[in-house]
Amino acid sequence: MEAPEALGDKDLLLELVLVEALHAEAEALAGD
Repeated sequence: MEAPEALGDKDLLLELVLVEALHAEAEALAGD
């Protein structure tokens, strides 16, 4: 998974955190 040079490290980090949060939420919903 390669990131475009236009994206800064901060943007990549933020996106990664958002994805992790979505996965955690999805797992919580699935566990219900």
